[in-house]
Amino acid sequence: MSSNVEAGKTRCTARRGSRTVIYVLSVDQSADVPADALGRLVRRARLLAADAETAGAGLRTTTSTKLSLRLGGEVLWVAGVGAVNGGSDAEHGSGSGGVGELACLRLASVLVAMSDDELDDDPHAAVLARGRVDSIARPCPPEALLHAVVPATHVDVTQPDGVMALCAAAGGERLAHACFGDAAAWIPYEIGRAELARELGLAAAESHVRIALLARRGLVTWGETERECHAATALAARRARDFVAAGALGPRCGGPALAPLGERERARLLACLLPVLRTALGGRGPKVLELDTSPTVLDFVCARETPVIAQTGPVCPQQVLHTQRAPLWIDVDPRHDDASDLVERIVRRARRHRTHMRWEAAAFGGPDGRQLDADARVVLIAGVGLVAAGATRADARRARCAYRHAIEAMGPVTVLDRFVAPSAPECGAFERALRAP
Repeated sequence: MSSNVEAGKTRCTARRGSRTVIYVLSVDQSADVPADALGRLVRRARLLAADAETAGAGLRTTTSTKLSLRLGGEVLWVAGVGAVNGGSDAEHGSGSGGVGELACLRLASVLVAMSDDELDDDPHAAVLARGRVDSIARPCPPEALLHAVVPATHVDVTQPDGVMALCAAAGGERLAHACFGDAAAWIPYEIGRAELARELGLAAAESHVRIALLARRGLVTWGETERECHAATALAARRARDFVAAGALGPRCGGPALAPLGERERARLLACLLPVLRTALGGRGPKVLELDTSPTVLDFVCARETPVIAQTGPVCPQQVLHTQRAPLWIDVDPRHDDASDLVERIVRRARRHRTHMRWEAAAFGGPDGRQLDADARVVLIAGVGLVAAGATRADARRARCAYRHAIEAMGPVTVLDRFVAPSAPECGAFERALRAP
């Protein structure tokens, strides 16, 4: 990855698999921008996205830096890694990630719009567009407001599993303060991004606050240098992980209800079920399937409370982009079920799931019928494992990785407290805001 500045333009290159993507942004007074500042910004975002310690169920990180232009005032550069509006090649779990958005905003314009209440109504993308510095229309990271309001030069927004376990708990504020003390601000869940940003800005202005936890959304960390900001993110992720691991020692999700199938028996069953699943989930075209039978997943699909917890909803709204709001659950009783029973059950429940996802989209503002692929993206099979489906291998991998991260957060919550998921209306509002013009 590299960056260099030419007259009137900023160029930043990043690798996406075997391809090199070149971002060229026309910026007024761009000669004032340090030559390697954008390269370091994008590198920081990709490192956080590729780090299993800081990646989360939303499979998304954003980083930002505030730079002063000699004649143009202070600007906010935000780099986003992760799939928003279908705009990223991020392949979590394979150690690579593409840059989904790279935007530059006039900081004063954004802050004035917030103070004038111009950003209170979704969609508000038009207001942010007026604050752009570059002349080329690009998706603006939806977290841009969070970066703008924090009074620090560098800001990270991430979703580490340990932090998301705290953020998804009914008593999240109590757990957050037990873990981090007064150094952490707790921001209650807000559907509107502008109101959420205002709450964060007020909290971050307090001298004793060093990080912020956003209920059902994730972690915000900052620093005056890149090293300080990155260190704050890594430290918070480790501290939350250790706190959750120490407190969640009991049986998760109500403890085991059945034993996982043996490897040989599972292989025979999957040889029968996977072709049926591929057909049942292919309503909008052929699907690629990815299987996960790791110990973490097997413990989850064998637990007593999993059928209810899984249908409650995602760990965070961002997860919906990869896994839908809820997975398809298939219960299996090897002692009484034969292959024909399971085939009929899969077909029936896949059809019911498709109908329900379309109803939720119509009722709560999700994608319209022409855009919506209502087929399940994650299938949980009791005693067997997780099957993720996608139109491409990358889509299936993203769905699998996102739900694996969700399991890492949901499981401990059931021991520490009670899991609280974003509701269907809240997830619909999140998707609606992302589709704003």
